[in-house]
Formats: sequence, structure tokens, C-alpha cells
Amino acid sequence: VEEYITNWILVTEWVNGDHLENLGSKEEKLAMTRMAVEACTASLVLTGFVHADPHEGNLMLDTDGNMVFLDFGLMSNVDESVMEAFACGIRSCLAEDWVGVTTAFQDAGFIDDPIVWRPDTDTQWQNFEKVDVDTGENLGLETLAEDLGRAMLSVDGGTSKFGDG
Repeated sequence: VEEYITNWILVTEWVNGDHLENLGSKEEKLAMTRMAVEACTASLVLTGFVHADPHEGNLMLDTDGNMVFLDFGLMSNVDESVMEAFACGIRSCLAEDWVGVTTAFQDAGFIDDPIVWRPDTDTQWQNFEKVDVDTGENLGLETLAEDLGRAMLSVDGGTSKFGDG
């Protein structure tokens, strides 16, 4: 197949396998989900080149049980600072260090600085520009981290690796 590929010709191959919705047991589905999370995370943190559209329709298990990514029309390079922020966020999440997770979100650009936050949809947005004058601590970061921790602890599987309980 390689000899047919040029700058003007795209050659693809047919892969036999199953999408998540067609797998039989919950265990098979969870195994595929774990493999997809590991593959996407490794791609992001180790290479910075990611499949930017990894939804269920673009993932499948082949007949040998290998993870297959489909549709490479949307790929992205990730800046090293974002790669590092994700690595720190994953490490912090596994350690249940919610300040670390929140800091990683901020470092990745997912959270503004100063933090604009609300604990629920019925509350007005709050702008946390305040810094503790004695410690220099960002009070918005701490408040958001506490809320994140409560949310993670309140959800079944929220603090477990891949939702294992």
C-alpha cells in the first residue's frame, strides 16, 4: 500500500472490528475505554501530537483486541506548556490534590487568571482577584479547588482510576 501513497493520493485500509456500542459485556467496554484513555493521554503528554476528535465513532477494537483510531482529519499539535500542565493535572488528580488539578487547569489555559467561578448555576459569577496578604495565596484557586474536590468525592468513581469504584 505504501507505494501508492503520494501528496495527492490518500490510501486507506479496511479494519475489521467493533465500536464500543457493539461490544458485548461491560468489562469489554470498560477495557476499551481504558485503552482509549491511555492512548489519548500518552499521545498528549508524550508526543504533543493528538487525535483531536476521539469520539466513540472514531474508536474501535480490531479482531485482535487492539485499539484502532479512525478518521485522522482532525489532528493537533499541543504546546509543551500544555503537555506539562496535563501531566501535572493527571498526577494531581491521582493524588487527589485538587489545588494541583486546579493549578494545572489554569496553566493549560482552561481557567482564567483571575479566576471567574460560580459553585452552581443559581449563583452569580464571582471574580476572585483576592490574594491573602499574609501568605500570597490565590484565594480563588483555593476556593475552586475545594469545590472541585467536593464534586469529585461526590460522584461514584470520581476519585478512582478509570472509574473503577
